[in-house]
Amino acid sequence: MTSASEATHLSNLSPILVPIVAFIALRDFLTNAQKAATILGLSGLFFVASPRFATNLTSVLGDLVLLGTSVCYTLFIVLSKRLKATNVGSSFAVTVIVTIFLMPIAVIFGGLNLSGFDIGLAGWISVVYMGTMCSLVALALYFKGLSVVTASEAAVLLLVQILTGLVLAALFPGESLNPTQAVGAATILLALVLGVKRTGGRQETGSS
Repeated sequence: MTSASEATHLSNLSPILVPIVAFIALRDFLTNAQKAATILGLSGLFFVASPRFATNLTSVLGDLVLLGTSVCYTLFIVLSKRLKATNVGSSFAVTVIVTIFLMPIAVIFGGLNLSGFDIGLAGWISVVYMGTMCSLVALALYFKGLSVVTASEAAVLLLVQILTGLVLAALFPGESLNPTQAVGAATILLALVLGVKRTGGRQETGSS
């Protein structure tokens, strides 16, 4: 419904949205470095995506869906911190809830095809791996990390996904970064450094 560049930009806005929502909901303390990281992160995202922007082909509905992704990430991070979800039980609960929520949506949009279960041993191993390592374990590690950093820091660290994607795209498909994208990647890297920089007077925040 929209371009890959729009998807890169709009679905990764949570590092910019979280500090705002966290300040309101959690009274998160933001250092000047973290404020700068928020601005740099937004600028870096724009530079990474802008070379391929095709605004004349962009669907407004598609943009709204992608923006909704960032809003969902934002609420997930802030609420996880607010509810002190920091253990494996929380990870399992989130996995079960998401599964229950998505099952009817999968049936509505994908139909119920019982023959789809015939995916072979390799297929089922992949399903188990994605369900455990990529979902349950990944969420457990995320919640553990969220217990020792602020919501704003956790959001800034999501920018690592973009850098990882750029590196992997360069290594495997052989895609090259143009100068604008290289500037964006460097800006995001600087945002990451500033976003996790701790100061001696930094407060540990959160709601009880």
